[in-house]
Amino acid sequence: MARRGSYLIWLGDKVQKRVQGSAMRAIDETTEAAAQRARSHHPGWKSVTGTAEGSIGTNRARLQSKRIRGNVTGGEGDAFHLLILEVKRGAALRSAADVEFPHLQERLHREYAKGGG
Repeated sequence: MARRGSYLIWLGDKVQKRVQGSAMRAIDETTEAAAQRARSHHPGWKSVTGTAEGSIGTNRARLQSKRIRGNVTGGEGDAFHLLILEVKRGAALRSAADVEFPHLQERLHREYAKGGG
């Protein structure tokens, strides 16, 4: 016998918004941690002026074609030589990503647990 008055409240849109917001915050935290690590950990080379390190940054997470994307940047503007240092002396950007990107899942769990969208 069916119970009268039973109904389902759909929360899919709220859940999707919460997951998307959590993912964006976790990606931003992860890319910033990778950029900071790359700025301070590059044993294969040393910048005399600090311009190379200063060119390392991030692009904030954004929704793009149903995917959330963020990234670490480097070697822009006056610091094109960062890319040369990366290729010839050691991959600080790649090494930083290898250290920080595996922490994305724990950051995502933490952000989701905080709630909000």
